[in-house]
Amino acid sequence: MSDREAVAHLLRRATFGPTADEVDAAERAGPTATLDRLLTPPRPTGARRPRRPRRCRPTRTPR
Repeated sequence: MSDREAVAHLLRRATFGPTADEVDAAERAGPTATLDRLLTPPRPTGARRPRRPRRCRPTRTPR
């Protein structure tokens, strides 16, 4: 199976039907890079990492 056939098959299975331009770009990138791109969601522009919630201190109960 050629790289073009492999990436075209991958795009047909993982997307809603690739265009010829998308198959061309995926062929240039190669199957591994195309799979990585499909499995790694893009980060929104200007987005910061979410802050971790503060840890609560344990409360003391009266004795």
